[in-house]
This record gives sequence, C-alpha cells and structure tokens, in this order.
Amino acid sequence: MGINRRFVDLHMHSTASDGTTPPEKLIEVARAETVQALAEGWISEEPQEYIMALTDHDTLAGIPALEKAARLFENVRIIPGVEISSDYQGHEIHILGYNVDSENSDLQSGLEYYRGERQRRNRRILGKFRDMGISIPEEELSTRENEAVGRPHIARWLVRHRYAKSIRDAFDRFLNPGEPCYVNREKAPAKECIQLIRNAGGIPVLAHPVRYRFLNHTELEKMIRRFTEDGLQGVETYYTENRPVDTRYLEALSEKYRLIRTGGSDYHGKNKPNHHMGYGHGNLGETMNRIQVNLLKSPSFEDKMMEIKLK
Repeated sequence: MGINRRFVDLHMHSTASDGTTPPEKLIEVARAETVQALAEGWISEEPQEYIMALTDHDTLAGIPALEKAARLFENVRIIPGVEISSDYQGHEIHILGYNVDSENSDLQSGLEYYRGERQRRNRRILGKFRDMGISIPEEELSTRENEAVGRPHIARWLVRHRYAKSIRDAFDRFLNPGEPCYVNREKAPAKECIQLIRNAGGIPVLAHPVRYRFLNHTELEKMIRRFTEDGLQGVETYYTENRPVDTRYLEALSEKYRLIRTGGSDYHGKNKPNHHMGYGHGNLGETMNRIQVNLLKSPSFEDKMMEIKLK
C-alpha cells in the first residue's frame, strides 16, 4: 500500500472530554473528511487504511466505544491515547500518551485525580459567575460518566442560555486568562505525567509545541531536552497550526534528540470548526500527502508502530 493511501490522525477529542463528536462517531467523521479532502485537492486518492488515536483530556472513557465501532471496519486501526495537562515552570504544557494500558491502576488513579482538579476549578469558576448574577448548575455541564469537564462545557452552557454568542465569545469575555471568571488550575509537573504514561506502557509525546508561544526556539529546545531526560519519547511535529517553518524546525529537533515524530489535527468537532480531522486547517501546514509521507517513512515511527501492535 502506498504511504499516501493511509489516513493518519493521532490527535483528536470526543465528547468524553471537550469535543462535540461522540467517540463512536469519529470514524464516520474521518470518512466524511476524506471526501472533503479529495474534493478540495488535499489528497489525490481515497485512503485504504485509517489510523486514528483518540486523545481526550485526562480520560480514557471514550476509547471502548471507538474501538467497538472500529471492529465494524477492516481498514481502521485505533491507538488508545490520552492528553494530560501538566505544569512546566508555571505554564501549562500538554503531554500526549499513546498505546497506554487502560487497565493500569496508577494511570486510572492519576487521571481521576486530574479530573478532580478540573472539577474543583469548575466550581470556583461557577462561583465567580454567581458573583456576577449568572447561576450555572454544575449538573447541567455533563451527563457522561468519567467525562473530563472543563471550560468548554461552561462556554457551551453560556451559549445555550444566550449569555454568549459563541464558544469563542464566551472565552474572550469570561473564561480566558485575565477575564473575570478565569481560574488557574493546579497541574502535575510534566515529569510526573511523562512517567505516569511510561509506567502504563505508553509512549509520551509533547503536544503541539507551536502553541507554547511563551517559549522562543532556544527555550523550547531546552524544555524538550529536559523532557527527553525525563523520559519523553516523541514530539508532535505535524500539527494543524504549524507553518512550514515550524514543521521544519520541529523535524530538526526531533532528529537531534532522536524523538518520534507524530502528527494530528487536534479535532474537537464544533468546538474547533476549522480543525478538520486528518488535515487540520486545510493542509496541516503543507498537504496531507506530505504529512503522511514524512510521518510514516520515519524509521523511528515505524519501529514504534510495531511496538504499538496495531490490530
């Protein structure tokens, strides 16, 4: 099979965290996005194989439903994943974990604790809204067990009840840092999250480096070098918001520190309508074909694909 006959997206979210698509519907979305990608010219041939990783925030709750849905297709491979928010020098850094053992008790306990931190933060945010005269019932934010509820859920409530025009408007006026209802969340050190993933048999990967705009190139490399010493194994080199220059820089860093290159759209459904599954804002910085050629020809990635034992 030609490399460009594969659809690859290793970063997506479902309703188990802050996405709007149920996990069992993600494959349908991937196939629909393929039709759009063909129509718009981002790919030239229909994929014969789909490789997808669900990486919800601080929860594995959506993976069983996605894996069950995948069993209906011979050409869909699922990588169980998670995205954990961590702290690095007072800043929020996200660590992706691939091929984690969902039955690992330490991982489950850690994720439960992190979700608890989100809940405690949510209650403080809701308190700030009450002070403004807006009463938001906590039970109306989510109806799903083990869902990682956060600010996007509050933003959707505000839109539904016409306190905001859109999700972006809700964040811009209430929920972003510096706005009246923002509350900082306590997060575990990045080293702790990396080790939690590795101890659960997973592969820790630094998510979307381009989004950490508080770091210049020198500081980003310093962080990656430190994380590598702590056990980091990969960098999300191909990402929705990358410019070509960003991708080239991350390719060089991953080569220098012998890290796996991964890539993904950061699909959130309607919460990020321009993040199309499989090809981001249109081309993940270049074209979908180029992303897959670079991603899947990487020897280190192929080795790890064997370790992941996709079924």
